Amino acid sequence: MPRAFSLRSATVAFTVAGLLMAIFAGVLLRFRQELTEEIHRRMIERDAAVLHPVALQQLRDAAGLHTDSPAPNPDLLAYAGPDDSV
Repeated sequence: MPRAFSLRSATVAFTVAGLLMAIFAGVLLRFRQELTEEIHRRMIERDAAVLHPVALQQLRDAAGLHTDSPAPNPDLLAYAGPDDSV
């Protein structure tokens, strides 16, 4: 009788451990996917923040609307020093 009890306990323990490991692996994979998507989205936003003013300048140049000083980028103004250097 004690042998059957210990075998059943071991089976239950291994089953519970396997189930917990499967849950942990699922959570880990989901978190990894969400993190990858978030990083990708931020890279796109940063690229857009840099490339949008360049595209606007190219459109102005193509239309013949040359300006000596382009409009300042508000994102860069937050980092400007006392002499307006970035």
